[in-house]
Amino acid sequence: MRILILVTKMPEDGPLVSFGGLVAKLTQSSLTLLHVAPSKAKQERTDQVLNQAADLLAGLEVERRLCWGKPATMAILEMRQGNYDLIVIGARQASTAMEQSLSLASRAILQRAPCSVLVVRGGSPQLQRVLICTAGTDLAEPVITAGAFLSRAAGAQVTLLHVAGTIPTMYTGLSEIEETLPELLKTDTPIARHLRRSAELLASYQITAQVELRHGLVTSEILREAHLSHIDLIILGSPSRGLRRWFLGDVALRVAENAPCSVLVVKGSLPVPSTSV
Repeated sequence: MRILILVTKMPEDGPLVSFGGLVAKLTQSSLTLLHVAPSKAKQERTDQVLNQAADLLAGLEVERRLCWGKPATMAILEMRQGNYDLIVIGARQASTAMEQSLSLASRAILQRAPCSVLVVRGGSPQLQRVLICTAGTDLAEPVITAGAFLSRAAGAQVTLLHVAGTIPTMYTGLSEIEETLPELLKTDTPIARHLRRSAELLASYQITAQVELRHGLVTSEILREAHLSHIDLIILGSPSRGLRRWFLGDVALRVAENAPCSVLVVKGSLPVPSTSV
């Protein structure tokens, strides 16, 4: 797998670089650092940014790329020319509820990137609790496969979350819905088949996940679970085209914007080893 880390400013981007390095180690991936400067006027300072970032990746073979222009435009161009599988970008800490944590460049990359995107948020990188979000579509299998591989490599605990729309009128509360999950998994409904298949995929990587079924707004339920379970990484999918890109892509953007942790948005599939079940 080929990973591109977009470094804007050091030492502020230290956690971003370290998290990208962690993923590279877990997946045995090649790693490229990219810094986009506004002009060639301060060559020494731009070289220093890449040198400081590379110092955080001791033991890893790192390629360094420096270019000039607009960050989003140049990053997307580099992604296409370099045939990368994943780009790692940062999210700033919003000081107010009205402030967006993703810069305009990060938002543009998340929406337009031809590959998967890892949005890093927080301090020191860790991967102990992973939340895999499944929409019950053909997007689910690449998301689950990527999540399973990363989680097994990191020894992380996994929660598999499926949000099934609004609460049926026959139920009065979320606790009652949760109690029906074992019974649901015994049925032959589309949701039950999907959750069983998802559990089989995880089991093929020797992962026993906690399965959670929620009813409500997709973004709200994902963020709620991330807060309640102190998640380190949310993994979800985003389609590359069609009407689902408008809906699920918007979900991915809103989750990345508001999550309390890092978010991996899987586009297409990541080239990680798979097993047959």
